Amino acid sequence: VEHGLAATATRRYTNRMDLILLQWPTIDDAESGVVSYEYGISSTPAVSVDGQPDMTPYVFVGLSQQAVAVELELEHAHVYYGAVRTLNGVGLKGTSFSGGVMVDVTPPVCSALDGVAGGADLDFSTSGVPRVSVACEDLESGAESVWWGLGTIPGWDDTIPLTAGTANAVAVPTHLEAITSSLNVPSSHISPYRLMSADFESPTTVLLDGVRYYGMVQVKNGAGVSVFETTDGQVHDTSPPTVLFAYDLAG
Repeated sequence: VEHGLAATATRRYTNRMDLILLQWPTIDDAESGVVSYEYGISSTPAVSVDGQPDMTPYVFVGLSQQAVAVELELEHAHVYYGAVRTLNGVGLKGTSFSGGVMVDVTPPVCSALDGVAGGADLDFSTSGVPRVSVACEDLESGAESVWWGLGTIPGWDDTIPLTAGTANAVAVPTHLEAITSSLNVPSSHISPYRLMSADFESPTTVLLDGVRYYGMVQVKNGAGVSVFETTDGQVHDTSPPTVLFAYDLAG
């Protein structure tokens, strides 16, 4: 049992608090065949004492191998499981559970600067090479995708169009690991990108002296929630000062 529909990619995370997508294309019975399927939603990978999932009791769907559970009341940072009960041709039933889907409705928390990771936020540069860095935190689904651009107005990408970059996982300190542990998140849903950093540069981009350029970064987490950050800008100046006049002072 996977989370997603036949026409979509399977997923471990969702940004919806009201529905869950399910598909089970590989559940079959080679001997007597499948007569019908039922699906339900549970807060644990097990049924309750009455044999039903504890959130959405089993719903008959015939021979359909996908379903959308709607009108749910899900909680942020919780993992939910799809349950599928199968009836075969001789009247036997079997139950399968998904690996779970985690709800994450909040965007990553990021900060971007002009320069490189761990360095100062530069206001001026003589290198002529635009450099932008971003650092993010997303303790639920991780800040796993990143794009960057450069513009002459904050939020614009008129100099460098938004371009995909590489997200680098950063080691998570003990006090943040404790937060993840308190949520009882399965290891399969602990993202390596809960802390992330990325550096960008474009040596081939021609910059104009005296113009302030602003870095723009888009970061998307595993649940598909994005955030945009803009730097405070950096003026590129590769030319030396021009001497207008000079004179001697009498001693």
